[in-house]
This record gives sequence, structure tokens and C-alpha cells, in this order.
Amino acid sequence: MNRPLALACALALLSSRAAADFLPQAGPVQAKALGGNLVAMDDQESAAYYNPAALAGLSRYVLGAGYQQLFAGIPGDDLGVQEITMLAPQEGPGGLGLSWDHFGADLLQQDRLRLAYGVGWMGSDGSQPWFSLGAAASFLYQRYTLTAPLAGVSADHLSSEGGSMDLGAALRPWPGLCLGASVQDVNEPNLGVVGVDRLPRTARWGLALDLPSLHLQATAAQSLNLGRWETQGGLQWTYPGSTLAFRGGLGSENAGVGLGFSVGWLSLDYAYVWSVGAGPSGELPGSHAVALSAAWAVPPPQPRWIWRDLALQAQGQGQWEDAVLFFRRALDQQPGDPLLKAGQAQAQARLDLLRSESYFAAGQRAQGRGDLAEAAGDYRWAAHLNPGSADYAAALAQAQAALPQGPMADPRYQAGLENVLRLMGRRLPKPALAQLEALRSAYPQDPALLALEGGLNAQMKGEAAARGNGGTLRLMEEALRFAGKGQPELARQAWEKVLKADPDNALARQALQEAEAKPTPVPAAQQARAQELFNRGLAAYQAGDLPKAMDLWKEVLRIDPGHLDAQNNLTRARIELENRP
Repeated sequence: MNRPLALACALALLSSRAAADFLPQAGPVQAKALGGNLVAMDDQESAAYYNPAALAGLSRYVLGAGYQQLFAGIPGDDLGVQEITMLAPQEGPGGLGLSWDHFGADLLQQDRLRLAYGVGWMGSDGSQPWFSLGAAASFLYQRYTLTAPLAGVSADHLSSEGGSMDLGAALRPWPGLCLGASVQDVNEPNLGVVGVDRLPRTARWGLALDLPSLHLQATAAQSLNLGRWETQGGLQWTYPGSTLAFRGGLGSENAGVGLGFSVGWLSLDYAYVWSVGAGPSGELPGSHAVALSAAWAVPPPQPRWIWRDLALQAQGQGQWEDAVLFFRRALDQQPGDPLLKAGQAQAQARLDLLRSESYFAAGQRAQGRGDLAEAAGDYRWAAHLNPGSADYAAALAQAQAALPQGPMADPRYQAGLENVLRLMGRRLPKPALAQLEALRSAYPQDPALLALEGGLNAQMKGEAAARGNGGTLRLMEEALRFAGKGQPELARQAWEKVLKADPDNALARQALQEAEAKPTPVPAAQQARAQELFNRGLAAYQAGDLPKAMDLWKEVLRIDPGHLDAQNNLTRARIELENRP
């Protein structure tokens, strides 16, 4: 074939023919040596060109490049094909392929950019999909060069382009046997420069047989294009104990031989193809094809631990409360993981530090408005969360020293007394006596309650001079309110007014004595034991186990009855438990 013949081929492509042709010599090198049609061959890197369903069984990443010198020896022209292929396995199973082909001659340039995808359904052995489907979309572009004017053709419009669609399917009814079918250029894109010139669709089907005991693979296939049948077949034999493969194949117009060799992740393939039969094709010289590819497997992904990911993300963003929760759940999935343990410890420490600052600020606000009871509770939590802070410990000690001692430190005692006095002021002695009896069940020997009981009995008998009536009751109620709000100085002044109006008032005398009383010292060993139990109760409270926390704090009060932290926390836990749905 000489240069005038090559020019004649290009001019024929420009004219209004029955059908266009595009990349007639493109295709993988392995396929060249096996007859040129691997629609069912169980080799994803090569078969995907003819059947996108083959990508469903892809297990490796592949990057390859190839070059084909077509009809080597034609004087005055250089016909060649360059190819680049990238393949990537997907979940499912599935596979994605991207390829680019370029056919080049002096008078004609053609490019195809192809994106293919295959998806399959795994068989019982889990090695290959038993059934798979695939699709491919291609962008086709070609441009021409005229060496002489051509009637009806503008030299400014010597190119055409179009989009093409391929479909394919594969079935593996038995191990080692694969049946495949595909349709290329389903939509028959128009690539005409002058008029309509459609690329005809091509249908393919065939089978492939793998015989591992013989180190042999065989394929047979047919294709149909423009009503013309072509049959192809080939054999591949691998030398035992090696990666060296010998190939041979025959088509309707071409025959090919070749070999392949791989070392580790690198593979080299070569094929030589020549024309057979009579006619113009038999006059063409042979073609050489070579390809180099790299294939590597990606290790299976580690199990995705969603809580671990969320914990590390929250840690990186400084969201310590979320980080603590996520680390705890991540450790449920991966117990003993050192990274998770260290992350949880860091997150808990940072969260405790932030919470201690928040509690201390709340305590200062409460102290500023005179609510020492609430301030002491806030300081207590701040000191627990950050025991190394001297400021928190000093603030807690100051607030506790200003709070009343004995029964007056019990919020239930204060609230009960306030209700009794209010009922007495409204001349409702019976409800007041019922409330008083409830208080005496908790404090049976309390002298103030005994005195109130005497006043109630007198009120019920109608004695006008019964102590506790009139303004004295209001003063007592006011003193209790001040004490309940953590304002001991105002409470002391109110109790002094009560004693001035009623010198024999036992409740006022007891309240003033408790305000001035020093708590009975507890031995150091008992204090240490009580503090240990108190801390365990705090841990149970933070974990949401209120009954356990309450039992521990009750044991603290048995050892150290004056332990205000245990008293207040026990009251708080009891209220929370009662309000739970």
C-alpha cells in the first residue's frame, strides 16, 4: 500500500458513504493475538474493550499504555494507534474503566475517550460474579487533511464528532465457562462531514473456557456489522510455573500471534497481526502491537468504625462533650484500643476543666446574689471536676462555713418548717400538725419541733396567748426563707427578732445555736473513707445511676453526719429520681 492509496482512504471517509468507520484497528494487544474479539474472555483488562460487563469482576487497579504500528512498511505514510487505559475496582462488585485511543495518519486523526462501568452479582464461591452488566459512553472525534480541493467540502470544516453508547452482559453458569454478549455504538452516531454518515452498531457474542489443569484458555466469538458475519477464535497457553503466556488466534480476515510476560506488578504484551484470504486486505503488510501495564491490588479497607471517626473528628474540633460520648461508644466496639483510651482520657480531662470553670462562674453569680447554698453546690462540683484548683477549694470552704449546721442545713427541714408556720399563721392547725408529724418522723427528738407541737396544741385549744401567733410566726417564716436561700446573716437577724418578741421560742434558740456551733470533728480515717464513698457516688451520679449514688451518699452520712456535700447531693439526686418519667 502506498501514499496515494492512503490518500484515497481519507477521501473516501469524507464522501457520503453508506456508513462511517472509526478506529478499525484499535483494541487491546492481547485481543490482537487472540483473533480480535474477547467479548467473553475472562480477562478484564482486555475484555472490557469489547464488553463493559467484564469490569464487574475487576480485582486490581490497572494503568496501561500501548502502541500499534499498523501495516508496517507502507512507504510514505505512518499509521499508528496509541492507547492509555485506567481501570479501578469498585464495591458491589463492580469496576470502572477510562480509556483513550488515538489513530493517526498523515491525512486522518481519530480520538475516542471512553468511560465504562460494570456491576455484577457474586456467585456462591465468591470468586467471580455469576452475572454482570455493563455500559460505556464514548466521545468520538475525527479530523481530516486535504492535499487537494474537494468539491462541496470547505477546508474550514474538516472534522466531525459524536457520542456513542455500548452495552454488555456476561454469564458464568459453571466455573471456568463464561458467555458474553455486547452491542457497540448502539445509538449509531452521525460522524458525517458531508451529509449523514452514521457509525453502524456492532453486535458481538461468544464464549470463553478456562482449563486450569491444562494451563489453557480458549475463546470463540462472532460479530455482526452491516449484515456481515465475522468469526474469531483464539488460544492462550501459560508455561507451567511461570507467567509467560503464548497466544494465537484467527479471524475472518486476520491472524495473530503474541506473547505476554509479567514480573510482579508489571506486564508486557506483544502481538503481530497479518491479513489472510484473498482480496485487497491480503495485500496489506502486517501490524505490530506492544503494551506495558501496571496492576496492583489495594488492601481491603479496614472496618469503618463510625464512632471512632466521629470521636476523632470531635476531638479535632474541640467539641469535648461529644468526643467523650463518641470515645465511650467507640471503646464498646474496640475494647482496649490504646488510641481510643488515650483520646477518651484527654477529652474527659478537657471537658472536666471546662465544666469546672462553668460551675465556678455559676457559684460566683449565686454568691453575688446572696444564695450561699446554691453557691456551695456549684463550688463543690467545680472542686470535684478540678481538684487541683486552690481557688475552687477555698471558695467551697468559705461558702460551707457560712451555711447553717444541723437540721437547718437540710432543705427538707427548712421547707417543712416554713409550711408549718404558714399554716399556723392562717389558723389551720390540723394541716400544720400533719406537716409537723412528717418532720418529726425524720427528726423525732428535735426540740424546736417539740416546741412547735406545743404551740399547735395550744392554738387548737383556742388559747389567745399561744406562742408563735401573730408577728412572731411571720418573723419565723422570714428567718426560714433567708436560711433556705443561703443568706445566713439575714436569717440570724430574723431569729434574734423572734427571740426578742418571744424569749422562750425554742426554734429560734436552736437556729442561733446551730449557726454558731462548730461541727463535731470526725477522725481522719473516717473522713478519708467518707470522701472515698462520696467520690464513688459522684462517679455513679455522672454515669446516670442515681440509686447507686444515693446509697453511697447515705453511707457517707452514716460515717460523717455533717458531710454537707453528701447531704446536698443526696437531696438533689432524690429530686431528680422523683421527677424521672
